[in-house]
Amino acid sequence: MSHLTFLDRGFHHPFLLIESLSDEVRKAEREAYGRAIRMISHEVNNTLAGTVSILDLLRQTASDAEQGDMLETCTRRYLQMSRFVTRLADVVRVPEPTRQRVVVQDFVLSMQRFLESMCSGFGIGLELELCSKPVEAMMDTTLMEQVVINVVKNACESSPRGSGIKVRVCDKPASLQVVDHGRGISPEEEQNLFTPFHSTKPDGQGLGLMLVHEVLTRHNFAFSLHTDKDGETVFCVQF
Repeated sequence: MSHLTFLDRGFHHPFLLIESLSDEVRKAEREAYGRAIRMISHEVNNTLAGTVSILDLLRQTASDAEQGDMLETCTRRYLQMSRFVTRLADVVRVPEPTRQRVVVQDFVLSMQRFLESMCSGFGIGLELELCSKPVEAMMDTTLMEQVVINVVKNACESSPRGSGIKVRVCDKPASLQVVDHGRGISPEEEQNLFTPFHSTKPDGQGLGLMLVHEVLTRHNFAFSLHTDKDGETVFCVQF
């Protein structure tokens, strides 16, 4: 906030200039953790590559099967760590969206079989609720598919087996929603959901919602995630 004045007919008139810094702060934050992650990813993967090569050589010359199994376990764990670090770096390299006009109902239907299969793996049913009026949005379908997959997967992990998840397209307002009746989100958790690396799951890294936040922000779509008083948790993207 700045306290300034302007001159009009010889008199100084004061005024306040209020600037919104939220977007700039978020941008600076993304750039800061992005640089750190890329540097860490580069150094860790360089170290892991050399270590895995040494372990492979030792495994080939192992004196007995037990020693070979131990070295194989170490190798597998190193490769898992490498994939994790690479995925972490990929999250902060989300490309700018290449937008095209899409009927959102058609977009959801194109993912139906994959989403049903994913939900089935958690023992959960999937229901589509698509309004009859076509809802159009300018979006990058490849990036938005990743958003929907991450949100539905989170809903599955929060829901008990035998329950259901609903993917809903509405025209008033134009929106895409993922609804579940799982364990829900407290008001305190809501405040930190899209904070980098924050997760409500004990073994989570917060990468899914971090990716969701990045993609939707680049699309300039409004979005929210909350649980209402009836226990219904809704992730909503407004176009």
